[in-house]
Amino acid sequence: MPRVLGTHKNELKIHDNLSHSDITLYYRMPVTEEAVGYTNETLQRKGKKVKTALGETRQKYGLKILTGFEEGGLAKPSGDGQVLFSSDPRSECFDPEWKTLIAEHAPDLIEVLAIHVFEQSIDQVEDDEDEIEKN
Repeated sequence: MPRVLGTHKNELKIHDNLSHSDITLYYRMPVTEEAVGYTNETLQRKGKKVKTALGETRQKYGLKILTGFEEGGLAKPSGDGQVLFSSDPRSECFDPEWKTLIAEHAPDLIEVLAIHVFEQSIDQVEDDEDEIEKN
């Protein structure tokens, strides 16, 4: 299957160990400026010191590319219970603050999205001949 370039909807299905359920996040591919910015912002130099800002960078850029989530995957407190909410404006469960809710209460979801897209989007394929020569 080829990689589709452009602005189509991408999905990342993860298993959430806290709720023991699967959650599907929707995201867009970062533009070049965002990919470069992500790399540049992970390490910051202040004088002679180098500061790691990986957590902040993952949150910032993960939120930028997050476009939604599959309905039924997340709930918020309501009264004494909970209620499902949605990122889809056409849904009766739509909450316009969905992104803020995720940022404040589920930063791990944003972080895993950023890692997936910005840090682990590819794996190098080793040639079988190289493996034979190594042995």
